[in-house]
Amino acid sequence: MKEPVDENRYTLTEHLSELRTRLGKGLLAAVVCGVASLALSDDIFALMSRPLQDALPPGSKFVVVSPLEYVMTTLEIALTFGLVIASPYVLYQLWAFIAPGLYATEQRLVRVLVLSACSCFLLGAAFCYVVVFPFMVKFLVDMTPPEISGMYSVNIYFGFFLKFMLGFGLAFELPVAIVLLCWLGVLDPAALARGRKYAVVLAFVAAAVLTPTTDPYTQSLMALPLILLYEVGVQVSKLVGKRDKPAAEATALAPAAPSGPAPKST
Repeated sequence: MKEPVDENRYTLTEHLSELRTRLGKGLLAAVVCGVASLALSDDIFALMSRPLQDALPPGSKFVVVSPLEYVMTTLEIALTFGLVIASPYVLYQLWAFIAPGLYATEQRLVRVLVLSACSCFLLGAAFCYVVVFPFMVKFLVDMTPPEISGMYSVNIYFGFFLKFMLGFGLAFELPVAIVLLCWLGVLDPAALARGRKYAVVLAFVAAAVLTPTTDPYTQSLMALPLILLYEVGVQVSKLVGKRDKPAAEATALAPAAPSGPAPKST
């Protein structure tokens, strides 16, 4: 019968070798999915460009400023979309690397956090695509004077679109970050709850910076999700609690017992 592998006997070189192997598998999966996405690149770009097409006058078209621009943008779209498709497998490889060093209760929590992080990122990107991005694009197009003809580059628009999707996706990771930091003991849920009023102010400041208008309705539309996500993170972190220290760590941090004979009682 084969003996179980003792993770503590792994050397640093062996750990780095395993990490390199798992990252290589994730990268290979992303490339394969990216190549497979080339067949759908035109449909993907049509979906991405719909907010701008809806804001432009009928018959408006994109332009390219170099012979390779459309080809390179198509490859970027395919590779980006392939990375999104392969992200669950990439996260699984990272999970398989760190899981042996966690306790059973920690493994369950990390699994939930990983799934929550993926869900929150997709929710943030969807919120941006449906609510925020169409309004912002329409506002920017309407700001262009009639005597100026707008010419929108394929590559520039793709970068503009991707930055907004990525930004809102990361912003919606706020509750996951709060829960993780509170679990690690970096933040305190009670202190975060007491600082709720400052979080509200910061949310509206961020909305005022990101929103190109001074319309209170639009700013509230962006600030309220951030406030809600902050509150969700605080409440969930209270339920999860703080990470229990391992027994070895707790023993090492415990004060040493006094040496020598015990004092005689009188």
